[in-house]
Amino acid sequence: MEFIGVILAFVVILILIAKKVNLGLSMFFGTIIIYLLKTDSNLLEYLSVLKKGLLDETTLTLVAVITNITIIAGIMEKTGLINQMISSMRVLFKRMETIMILIPSILGILTVPGGAMISAPIVDKLGDETNINNAKKMVINLLFRHAWYFSFPYVPGLILTANLIGADVYFVIRHLFPLTITLLIVGYLYFLTDMKTTNNINYSERNKYKALVNLIKIMLPIIIGISLPIIFPVPFWVSLTVGLGVLFFIIREELSWHLITKSINWNMVFGIIGIMIFKECINNLSFLQQFTSMVLNKGIPIWLLVVILPALVAFLTGSTAGSIGVTLPLLSIMINFKTNPEYLVLMYGSSFFAYYLSPVHLCLILTAEYFKVNLKVVYKLLFWPTLVGILVNIVLFFLYYLY
Repeated sequence: MEFIGVILAFVVILILIAKKVNLGLSMFFGTIIIYLLKTDSNLLEYLSVLKKGLLDETTLTLVAVITNITIIAGIMEKTGLINQMISSMRVLFKRMETIMILIPSILGILTVPGGAMISAPIVDKLGDETNINNAKKMVINLLFRHAWYFSFPYVPGLILTANLIGADVYFVIRHLFPLTITLLIVGYLYFLTDMKTTNNINYSERNKYKALVNLIKIMLPIIIGISLPIIFPVPFWVSLTVGLGVLFFIIREELSWHLITKSINWNMVFGIIGIMIFKECINNLSFLQQFTSMVLNKGIPIWLLVVILPALVAFLTGSTAGSIGVTLPLLSIMINFKTNPEYLVLMYGSSFFAYYLSPVHLCLILTAEYFKVNLKVVYKLLFWPTLVGILVNIVLFFLYYLY
C-alpha cells in the first residue's frame, strides 16, 4: 500500500501543480495521501513527521534564505532600483549586444517573479534599435535569463538542491557552472554576432563615473550576499541578511513594513516548507529501501532514473523547484549526490532543460505572448543552443564519473 500511496501522491501533486495550486499546498496534500495509505500509520506519527519537517534546521535555513532573496528582489523592483540599474548600464556599455545580454541576465539572477516579463519590454526596445525580429528578441530574453540557473547562488533550484543533498550551494555551483558558460557563449554566437549597432549616445566621463558608482551601490547588497560566505565562514542566510540590511540603508527613506511584506514571495516560501515536509515523509517510509534493492536487482540503470524522473516532472509542471522537490528525496535514497556529483549534474541538467522547454513554463508562455511569437518558431530557434547545452551536460557527467 505504501508504494501505491507514493505513486498516487506523485500523480496528485503533478495535477495540482498543473492546476496552479501552490507548490507547498500540493506537496502537503501528497503527504496526506501517503500516510492515509501507509501501513500501520497513525495520526501521532504523521504529526511527528510534520513537526520534524517544519522545524528541521535545514527547513528553517531554507526559509530564511528564500525569504531574504525575495525581499531583496521585490524591493529592488518596487523602488525602481532595477530601472536605475538598466539606465546605468546603458551609460557604461557602448556595445548593444553587451546590454542585450546584461538586461535579461541581471533580472534573471535577481529571481524577480515574472522577471522575464520585466526584461521583455526593454529587450524589445533594444531589439528595435538593432533591427532584431521578435522571435530572436524573445529567445535572447529567455536564454540569457535562464543561463544563470546553473551558477548564481540566489537561484531557488540551486539552493533547494544543495540543502536536500546536505551540501553548500557553492558545491553545487562548482559542478554546474560550465553549463552557464556554455549557454552564454552559444547564445552570443548564435543570436548576437550579427549585431553591429552600437549605443549612439556619447556620455561624458563624469556621467560614466556617476553611472558606475550608482550601479555598484545598487548591486552592493547582492555582491555582499554572494561574497561573504566565500571570504568568511558564515552561513548563506547570514550573508543575505547582511546584504538585506545594506539594501534597507540604501532605500531608508522609502523603507516601510508594508514594502517588506509585499516584497516577500509567500508562494515560494510555502513551497519550500511543503517540499521539506514531503522529504521527511518520504524518508520515513520503510518500503523505499526495498524498492531501491528491487531497482538495482532488476538491472535498471540508475542514470536512467536520474534523467527520466526529474525531466518528466519538470516538463509536466514547468518548475525546477517542483521537479527537484518531488524527485530528489526519492533519488537520494538510491544515490549519495554529494559523493557522486556526476549524478547531481545529470539530475539538475535533466530537470532544467525539461523545464526550460516545457509548454507550461510561464516565462516561455508569457514572453512568447508578449512578442507575438509562435512556440514552434521559438523551439526551432532554441534547438541548437539547447542541444549543445544537453551535450555539455552529458560530457560533464562522464568527466565527473571518470575523475
